[in-house]
Amino acid sequence: MKLSVVIPCLNAEAYLGDQLEALASQVYDGPWEVVFADNGSSDRSLETVLRYRERLPCVKLVDASRKRGPGYAKNCGVRAASGAWIAFADADDVVGEDYLAGMAQALKEHSVVACRSDGKKLNPPGLDWTAQEWGLQRLWYPPWCLHAAGGTIGIRKALFEKLGGFDPGLVYLEDTDLCLKVHVHGETLHFAAEALMHYRNRQSFADLVRQSARWSENHVILAKRYGNWSDDRSVYWSSFLKDWLRVGGLARKLREQQGRRELAWWLGRQLGRTTGLLKHRGPPV
Repeated sequence: MKLSVVIPCLNAEAYLGDQLEALASQVYDGPWEVVFADNGSSDRSLETVLRYRERLPCVKLVDASRKRGPGYAKNCGVRAASGAWIAFADADDVVGEDYLAGMAQALKEHSVVACRSDGKKLNPPGLDWTAQEWGLQRLWYPPWCLHAAGGTIGIRKALFEKLGGFDPGLVYLEDTDLCLKVHVHGETLHFAAEALMHYRNRQSFADLVRQSARWSENHVILAKRYGNWSDDRSVYWSSFLKDWLRVGGLARKLREQQGRRELAWWLGRQLGRTTGLLKHRGPPV
């Protein structure tokens, strides 16, 4: 079976070359291609891809600029893909040495998978972690299913199309939404430990706050969309209030680098939960 690596991109010139270099260095005997779905970049991302045309003759360029958002771009990439197996990779990450072989083997055995991720290669100490180094993530609210980062997911194209692809209305957590659709469909997300993705975390205080806030707001949307709330919701309200106290405690650690990073994450989480509560009328998960 042919494997199509779909890379959505919006102004990733600074990092894209590292990802393409790693793909060009893969040793894999099976048929494969790279589908580059440009979401309307205004930098030199496209020129970076063209420079790799000789080393990556299997690269395919797709204009995905009609609507902003990674979900829309990835849907465009899958439509243009000729492979029966799809692997999603982010433009600012870097695939591991045996990524293609590992993903192909996993998709040969399972309909939907997610590879292992590592944060040590691309991040400084204190930010060199990922939630997917030893296994898949699990939601802390109904339906408590397994989920994974979008740039680590692999799926058979037939199943992706049956699920309706990514929700282009979600600019964030479109990957978690896809995993929830997999769960509702009765499929199981499998951990492909044999394939590795080097993950790049956000670095600045503002970027960490922004990312955490957007993720948390969209978790509220998904909890409202998929949750079967037969349990006691008071636990989420209790957590919501206690975590504001946590933010206050972390504010006293602003002089410490690690303290600033923790504060950024928890402040963003609380701002996102608050926005989700007020804007979307969902539970503050």
